[in-house]
Amino acid sequence: FIDSLSYKKGISENFKNYEIDFIETNHSNVVYAVSGNYLFYSQDKEETSTLNEFAGIYDLSNEYGSPTSNLYNFIKIDYNFVSGIKDVVSAPDNQLGQYGETWVLTNDNYLYLISSRSKTVDLVHRNVSKFLVYQQSFASCSYLLLDDHNNLYKCKLDNNTFYKQFLLNKKIDSFAIVGDENKNESIIYKSNN
Repeated sequence: FIDSLSYKKGISENFKNYEIDFIETNHSNVVYAVSGNYLFYSQDKEETSTLNEFAGIYDLSNEYGSPTSNLYNFIKIDYNFVSGIKDVVSAPDNQLGQYGETWVLTNDNYLYLISSRSKTVDLVHRNVSKFLVYQQSFASCSYLLLDDHNNLYKCKLDNNTFYKQFLLNKKIDSFAIVGDENKNESIIYKSNN
């Protein structure tokens, strides 16, 4: 009972105070919940991971209640995004819990990044209408970005610099990137049905 008074991180019984707009997963071990301009994540708190380190979760001692509480309760990212969140895409950590990336796209079309590259939530790009992460391996990610002017770019992040390679300008409804075992990639997009 005394331990519960030393709350630092986590949401348990008061989670009902947030209206959840949508839930997203990175199809690995992280679940995201969005409430307006707040981002929450759920991941095993005993894991070494980019998000746990970012949120200051190193063990169960700073969780609501006793150390026997749920390992997967939701943690609020300590950042107030300027506008509501419309999409969260991510690349999972490697087996050592390193190099995970969480990309947050807001309603004002700002693209933010949470990663081990920085101790803060970083604004990476403006005027982004859609963003996609394709991870072929833990060491290799490809990114597709569609801006407000219908320009589609293939992007990469290298040494904290975000590079864009122009692909085409066209009204695009949706897009995807697929790869094969030889690391060849193809971009598929839908335009005007």
